Formats: sequence, C-alpha cells, structure tokens
Amino acid sequence: MSDRHSLLQRQLRRLLDDEPPPEAWATLLDQVNEAYRAFDRDRRLLERSMEISSHELQQANADIRAVLDGLVDLYLRIDVSGRVLYLRGQTRHPILKQEQGLVGKTIQDLVVDEAAPAFQAMLERLQANAVVDEFSVRLGQGEEARHFDIHCVPAHHHQGSVIIRDITEASRAALREQKLQQRLARSERMESLGLLAGGVAHDLNNILSPLVSYPDIILSELNETSPIYRMVQKMQDSALRASAIIQDLLTLARRGNYQPEPVNLNDSIRTYLDSPEFHSLQSKYPLIELTQKLHTAPLVVEGSRHQLAQAVMNLITNAYEAIEGAGQVEVVTDWVQPGDQSTATETIALGPHAKLSVADTGVGMTQEQIEHIFEPFYTRKGTGKTGTGLGLSVVYGSVKDCQGTIKVYSTPGAGSRFDLLFPVSSQDAAHPQSKPRETTAPGGAVLLVVDDIPEQRELCMLLLQSRGFQVHAAAGGHQAIEFLQNHQVDLVLLDMIMEDDFDGLDTLLAIQSIKPDQPCLIVSGYAESDRVRRALDCGARGFVQKPFTLDVITRAVTRALETKPIRAD
Repeated sequence: MSDRHSLLQRQLRRLLDDEPPPEAWATLLDQVNEAYRAFDRDRRLLERSMEISSHELQQANADIRAVLDGLVDLYLRIDVSGRVLYLRGQTRHPILKQEQGLVGKTIQDLVVDEAAPAFQAMLERLQANAVVDEFSVRLGQGEEARHFDIHCVPAHHHQGSVIIRDITEASRAALREQKLQQRLARSERMESLGLLAGGVAHDLNNILSPLVSYPDIILSELNETSPIYRMVQKMQDSALRASAIIQDLLTLARRGNYQPEPVNLNDSIRTYLDSPEFHSLQSKYPLIELTQKLHTAPLVVEGSRHQLAQAVMNLITNAYEAIEGAGQVEVVTDWVQPGDQSTATETIALGPHAKLSVADTGVGMTQEQIEHIFEPFYTRKGTGKTGTGLGLSVVYGSVKDCQGTIKVYSTPGAGSRFDLLFPVSSQDAAHPQSKPRETTAPGGAVLLVVDDIPEQRELCMLLLQSRGFQVHAAAGGHQAIEFLQNHQVDLVLLDMIMEDDFDGLDTLLAIQSIKPDQPCLIVSGYAESDRVRRALDCGARGFVQKPFTLDVITRAVTRALETKPIRAD
C-alpha cells in the first residue's frame, strides 16, 4: 500500500481497519490511485497557472498605474450624477477647489468656478449620449493662462472615467511655434520687398538724379526773388522726398549700405528735437506736449547714425499722429540690465543695454494690430495724416541692423509705448561731423567719372565742374582702366552697377593692380551691401548714394581727396 496515494490509504484504513484489501479490488484500487495522482498533477498545474495569472495581473495593474501617473494628472471615476467614486493623481491640482475630501462630492462642486460650466455640460452629454467626450478648459488670461485637456469615457454601471491632463506647456509651445511662423512669414515678406526695392532702386535713383541735382545749378543762376526760384526748390524737395522713400525701402529690407559706428543715442534724439522737421511736426500738432527724460550718461550703441536718426524721427512722428486732439508724448532713455528675457519670438542677450522709450496718450492698439504694425504699408492713419506706411517698418529694420530688440505695449484707448533695447558699445561715440564749408576743388583737382549711363556722366561732370574741378569721363570700367594707364587723376568716381561682368568693385580692384595708391569714391543708386562693403574694405574712400545734391557730392569728393584710405587686412 506504500505506493498508493495518501488519501486512498487513509480511506482504506478507515474502511478495512488496517486489514489488507481483497485481491479482487486490486484493479479498481489501481484505477482510483491513478485518478488521485492525476488530480494532484492537475491541481498543481492550476495553482501554478493561477500564480502566474495573479502576477501578470499585478504587473498589468502596475503598468496601468504607471501610465496613468505619467500621462494623466488626475483620474476620476464618477457616476451619472457626477459624484466622485474613485480618484487617483494630483489632488493638489489647479482645476480643483480643495485637496481633501474629494470622494463622494460631485465633480461640479469640486472644480473651480471658471471650469464648472464645462464639466456640467460634460455630464449632460454623458447622460444623454454615453459616448466618449473630449473638451478643453482654459484658466486665466494672457501668457500666464493654463490649459487642460479633459476626456470623459463611459464605463459600466452608468459610470464614467474622467481623465484630466495639463497641456499648458504644449499649448505654449504651439503658441511659440505659431509666433515663430508669423515672424518667418514677416521676414519673408521683408525679403521679398527687399528684392523688389533693390531691383528698382538703381533705375529709380538714376531717374531722380537730374530732378535732385540740376535744380542746384538752376537755382544758382536765379535771383531768389524770382517766382521760378521757389518752384524749382519745390521740385527738388519733391524729388528728395521720393528718394527718401526709396531709401526707406532699402532700410526696412536691411539692404542699405552703412558702416557701424559708435553712436550716442541721446545725441540722435537731441539732434532730431532741434531739427526743422520736428519744429514743423510741433506746429502741426500744437495741443501735444513732448517731455524728455534723457539719461545723464552717454548711451553709446553700435549702428548707423542715419538709421538711428530715422528710427527716432519715425517713432516720435508715429506717437504724435496717434493722438487725437490734446495729449502727451514722452521720450525716455536709460541704462538697463535685461538679463535673460527670452520671448516667444526672440531672445534678448545678457549684458547692459541702452533703452529708448517713446510713449503717447493716443488711441492705442489691439493685440491684432500690434502683430501687423511693422509690416510695410500697414497703417491705421486716416486721411490727412502724413507718412507712406513705411515708418514703423523702417524702425524695425534699423533696430534689427543695430542688433536691437523692439517691445510694444498698448491698450485701446490708453496709448502706446515702444521700447527699443540696444546692446551698449565699449567704444566712445563718434561726434557727428559738422557740415563742412562749401569749397572749390583743392588745387584744381582732376577727377574721373566712371558711369555707363551717359546722362549720369554728364550730370556728375556738370555738377563738379561748377565747383572748379577738372573732370574727365569714362563709359565703363574697361574704358577707365585704359584712360588711367595714360593719365593721372586725383580721384576716380566709380558707379557700382555697370557691365555685367565688370562692375564698380571689379574696376576698383583692376585700378589698384596698376595704381595701388589711386584714390577712388563709390557712387551708386543701388546700395548693394556686400559689393559696396567689399569696395570700402579694399580701400575705397567713401560711398555716395544717388541721387545727390551739389553740396553732397562736393563734400564727398573733398573728404575723399583729404582722407587716406583704410584697408581691411
């Protein structure tokens, strides 16, 4: 009996009182014994299966909890009335009114008042449709607002699972991406306009040159009392304004030519406030009062003196024109240490900055309007206002050229403030050169005018001859080289845009190969920055933008004759 199952042995002892079973039972007992052993094997397999299943279920539950904890801020199970049956997650949550005693209360009473209507609507949809519901809730306003994504999934026994996720960072990232896309689109529009402006600037400036330059000669032959004198002056003024618009296009497209120099921001402001242009603006708006609070120390930045002056003029003019009737404009400068001020669209560098603020008490702007104010030809000015719609676009291009940043603060009906931040320069500001006296040719200097357009050559020669210069002309770079091989001149005036394969820079380099010390002055109606800058780096003694007046070209020639070249090594 020792090989029989223990349970079978106990049953036989109880039945036979330790007597051996009859031989006739042997076959039956073997079958019963095998059945008991098979049962043991099946039971062990079942226990092992249950153990494995229990472990797998525990692991699955752990995985689900990990997923919930990692992806879901708050999980609620509610009944059809909204009563919370179970809760898991962050009980200290901005969408909840309290942290304790949440189970048993209705979800409408637990969430903050701002979100309660959205959850009440969710319950009504759950009761009516019993389908998956998805919606979002926004708490707060502006950049500090928080965003939440809510899912309500119907469950058994007329219950629902509510999943709440904080998607604030994702929403802010999407907003940053949207603003970057807008900035990229604006940059592309600027670039397109720059290509357009660059393409037409040369031809337009050449067309305007006679209208700008010939009046100087005509006026010198007229008596100031002549009725024609004032007409010619107005013709020249109109041509100069047209030329200024072309320069504005080049400036806002950031294709204008200039060499950065240290400039005192306060000097740029004082110069404009003392100018006839500002006095004219004041006389047009007599009810507007301007106050200025300029920092006592010099605010030196790196940039173009002309572009900074344009930015100051356009900002102040824009402030005046934003005011209807009486009002105030305030101009303030200061040193600031902005620190790390990264925004959705740009990053302000660390270190000291010079700050220029222009504030007005005008009509103000909406956020949507602020998004467009730096776009070319976008204007809210009514009939009778000055400007071409390029003013703030010019400001934008000028500030960016100076590695600066613009911030705009405005509220409809409460005025606007423009803050311009510029990295400070370690150099001392260069003082503006005083206007030199009108002069005749130093010692009867000999000049060579190189231009492929006959009318431009004739115009430039006539202007310079009227000031006593001896002037020769060449119709292109190759002709100029041939002339210089047999003649000596004191200065060569080079147009930049000439033959396709031999422009002003090519001509300059060829001249220097045969006459290394030959002074040259670049003259062009198209400020193609890289070619002009390379010419200046190679030793050209200056750049003159077409169209130019008699005084402008005379001063440029005189300065070039008196200045030694500065070569970039």
